Amino acid sequence: MRWLVLPAAMLAGFLACSDSSDDPRAPDTPPAPDGSSPPPVNCVGTTPYDAWTSDPKLCVYVFGSGLGEPRQMAFAPNGDLFVSNGRITVLWDADGNGRSDADERATFATAPGLNHGLAFSPQHDYLYASSPEAVYRWRYASGSHTASGPPEVVIANIPGGGSHVSRTLVFDSQGRLYVNVGSFENLDTKPSVLETRSQIRRFVLPASIPTGGIDYANGEVVARGMRNEVGLFVDAKDRLWGVENGRENVSDSSGNNIQEDNPAEEINLVDGRGSRFYGYPYCFSEFRLPHGRPGTEWADPTVPDAKSDGWCQDPANVRPPVFAMQAHWAPLGIFQYTGRSLPFSGDFLIASHGSWNRETPTGKLIARARYRDDAIVAVEPLIGAKDPSGALAQGKDGAPRPVDIRQGPDGAIYYSDDDGGRIFKVGYRAPGRERDASTDGAAAGDDCAPGEDGLPSHLRCTGLYADFVRKTLAAGVRAYEPGLQLWSDGAEKQRYLYLPPGSRIDTSNLDEWQFPVGTRAWKEFRIGGARVETRIYAKRGPLEWAWATYRWTPDESDAVRLDEGATNVAGSYEIPNHASCNKCHGGRTDKLLGVEAIALALPAAKGITLADLANVMTSPPPKTAATLPEDPTGKAGAALGYLHMNCGTACHNRNARADAFLSGFYTRLPARDVLEGAAVGDLDAWKTGANAMPAAIAYKHLADRGYRRILPHDAQKSLVVHVMKTRGAGQMPPLLSHQVDATAVDLLTGWIDAL
Repeated sequence: MRWLVLPAAMLAGFLACSDSSDDPRAPDTPPAPDGSSPPPVNCVGTTPYDAWTSDPKLCVYVFGSGLGEPRQMAFAPNGDLFVSNGRITVLWDADGNGRSDADERATFATAPGLNHGLAFSPQHDYLYASSPEAVYRWRYASGSHTASGPPEVVIANIPGGGSHVSRTLVFDSQGRLYVNVGSFENLDTKPSVLETRSQIRRFVLPASIPTGGIDYANGEVVARGMRNEVGLFVDAKDRLWGVENGRENVSDSSGNNIQEDNPAEEINLVDGRGSRFYGYPYCFSEFRLPHGRPGTEWADPTVPDAKSDGWCQDPANVRPPVFAMQAHWAPLGIFQYTGRSLPFSGDFLIASHGSWNRETPTGKLIARARYRDDAIVAVEPLIGAKDPSGALAQGKDGAPRPVDIRQGPDGAIYYSDDDGGRIFKVGYRAPGRERDASTDGAAAGDDCAPGEDGLPSHLRCTGLYADFVRKTLAAGVRAYEPGLQLWSDGAEKQRYLYLPPGSRIDTSNLDEWQFPVGTRAWKEFRIGGARVETRIYAKRGPLEWAWATYRWTPDESDAVRLDEGATNVAGSYEIPNHASCNKCHGGRTDKLLGVEAIALALPAAKGITLADLANVMTSPPPKTAATLPEDPTGKAGAALGYLHMNCGTACHNRNARADAFLSGFYTRLPARDVLEGAAVGDLDAWKTGANAMPAAIAYKHLADRGYRRILPHDAQKSLVVHVMKTRGAGQMPPLLSHQVDATAVDLLTGWIDAL
């Protein structure tokens, strides 16, 4: 590989998008053609959000919360906001208080597998939505909050599965539909896969859609070699803009790891000019290399049929990006702001979902791409999370993870956050205008009044106890103990569950239970017999959970809500902050970890068992009692059970929202398989673990020394044992634990060495 040396001045525009906490100030709002200034989008709302902004006059509010995992959005002509969040939800703000309250939203429609894409036809007579394998549509009339009929399949047989399952939808002015399909995995090399994925297809929709939909194979490929172009936008010239998520674990031609700042995340333009091939998997775009130039295309020497640097840098072969952004930002949304109420008319705004495996986290922000003379000249953070000093904190744990970003009819900016279940609204404060104070909240002194999330400041008000002093449980609350335990640095735990009378648990997916609205679960932690904290998860709506932690006073006379967490409690014990809770619980479709089939089917389960719940399950399991799969060592069951509960239920599973989904190492035991007596060799934990190379770049140095996830006969070179024994960077569990679970280490070591 050869490096290009450029003067610093030539690099300045490119490097404007580097990791930085600089505070660039936006220009004044442009005047109207008549010389007047347009009115700013007022900072009106009852739920201000304390975000970092590059311009102090920008204000950020929570427009809607409790939305599950909101992804792509679309505005109706009357101002209603539609969002894809596992279904299609419509939100409005009838009382004008700046947010969509619980009574100002409705489920417009559902269809199998809806997970991302959403768009109105240019005439707004149809609403389109996508699953990984299909595009659906419903007729729409202005102001409708419920679809008038079932979904119609528009595009069928889209290749599904793999790591990238978002199918973004956009229309051009001619009514042609564009659909993106990302790569199957990090680096696709099979020709059969590249034929149908890592591309954008365009469909001309006939007046009448054929029964069963148009076959995906019949779409015109307008761009290929795009690894995962999730964010799409069609501008006023009918040009298609996209933002691309680059691959992981890239090395240069000498084998040096350059993953931290390469490849660049790209802004691409699809306008029918030049090559329709954008490089993947043969070429990657540089963001930061010694003596290099951002946006330069380099050959990947590791792929079959590898190309040369010269081939990749020939625009007749590869269309280079319009702009190269910081690696691992994970941009998922883009649009061009055309209003004049906010001070960046004509510029593009980009939603960065944030990194997942970069050593120094980055992203989780809204960025501004300055657009001048038909070119993007700089990209800079606009809105993000704050660090303790008030500066921009990229990649911060618990920060919102933006997905889609849109301009509302009111001129405000709206962006979705699929990690926090929220939609944010961005306005602009006119000179002299102060931020509007929240009008919500209970009267001072009412310590049982619910907070914004519906949970009170004191544990005694959560419904756990009928008599707090005597710790008598409230009616309907049941104590239980699952047959498998999560490691909590040796803390003793007691769990409680409340299910609303007459309700049922949706167990159509036995691995991902859906609990009824009104469900509450508590977990109490004790150190040396003394209560330290109690956590609660409460289901408030079909897609809405609230959670909180309450810290007990030393005399146990009270337990007070503690959202900021605490360290060194009763020794090294750590109480999680509010955001940390969802790092684990977010890896399940419906949050609860210990209330699951396998843990409740084992003989060690007490208080509530799978048999106890069978009569309130929509789909009863094939059996209600189970033992863990075993192998000839006689030690597999206990080891696999530990990995299931401590690693698989929350992170290492096939739920795309789980933190370790992209690792490809899945230790959750499939409930139906276990209940029906599956063999160890048929389990995900074995198939993705035994003799498997660690995928994360953080463990490359171990992989180079012969480590494998599970290396039969050699526990000391098994990554699962290594990370369990580690405390610090790379430890497992990754959060809250400061003590090694020595018993579990012995358990895993004994099994692996005996294989």
